[in-house]
Amino acid sequence: MAYEMPLVGASTASVLAQVAACGAEDVDFAVQKARDAFEDGRWSRLHPGQRKQVLIRLAKLMKRNARELAVMESLDSGKTIYDCETVDVPETIHCLTWHAELIDKIYDQVSPASNDHIALVVREPVGVVGLVLPWNFPC
Repeated sequence: MAYEMPLVGASTASVLAQVAACGAEDVDFAVQKARDAFEDGRWSRLHPGQRKQVLIRLAKLMKRNARELAVMESLDSGKTIYDCETVDVPETIHCLTWHAELIDKIYDQVSPASNDHIALVVREPVGVVGLVLPWNFPC
């Protein structure tokens, strides 16, 4: 990690934490560690039911700590705690739970996603990926 940069809360402009700045070497390191974890089987060879339970357990922990997560998200994003507590955190929990439930389903199985949509379960491994998530609130 080359240097640290402050994570500044949108709501108060105060420093919330110091986070590592990520450069190309850091990305390469993270990708290699993810590849190692995949190849040694600690996740990739774990029974689908066990992987499902890990994500379900995470969703339960998030639900149990929803208020604290909403407050942290509010400080970080500038959204109201109410919005974070009634939309962001519950939707994150819903997303984790929905995908956890897919882990042990049969290939090409159709699942209702809403009253107006259905989802087709298709397995297409893409390997290790790095993501940059957009941040555009409250703009």
